[in-house]
Amino acid sequence: MLKKILSIAVMSSLFSSGALAEDLLAKITNGALSDTSKGVRLLSAEEEKQVVGGYVVADFGSGNEWYGIALYTANELQKGGLCGLGIENCAAPSAGRLQDYAEIVNNTIGFFPVYIVRRSIKVSDLGRPYVLFNYQVGMLDTNMQLYKFGSTTSSIYLKNNLVIKELQNHFKTRFESNLGGWYAR
Repeated sequence: MLKKILSIAVMSSLFSSGALAEDLLAKITNGALSDTSKGVRLLSAEEEKQVVGGYVVADFGSGNEWYGIALYTANELQKGGLCGLGIENCAAPSAGRLQDYAEIVNNTIGFFPVYIVRRSIKVSDLGRPYVLFNYQVGMLDTNMQLYKFGSTTSSIYLKNNLVIKELQNHFKTRFESNLGGWYAR
């Protein structure tokens, strides 16, 4: 729980607008954290200018679903490209990666791509339970409203979108494990 809250605090501090970060942090934690909480502070304008690098990620889960979210840093939009997942600095940010990011969120600032893993248990014709994982794509807005794409759109993004492929490589195995793995219980 603390790890999740801290990761949210870190991602919130990277947003370009201080007010947006405060609002998002308060909404995510239901007021448990704010810009005045111990260990959380807003970046100054000078510190914001020094933030460079690739997009950051956050994850959370509930019930039988886990979500991985791609968040861009303040400077990404100014540089005209995105560095890769977890890369703090790169000489040549990828315009293609930024285009893929923008494609998922329909070129809307304030929306973030989401990789979704859902676990369900089915029963075979022989009466034996088995695990089925479904993978989906969506987007999240700053009000924490999740918009899930249909299976056709998700399939296209899962196969062809660089940002979603990076999220999938980063989260898939961990999310499957967090959801209980491949064994039906």
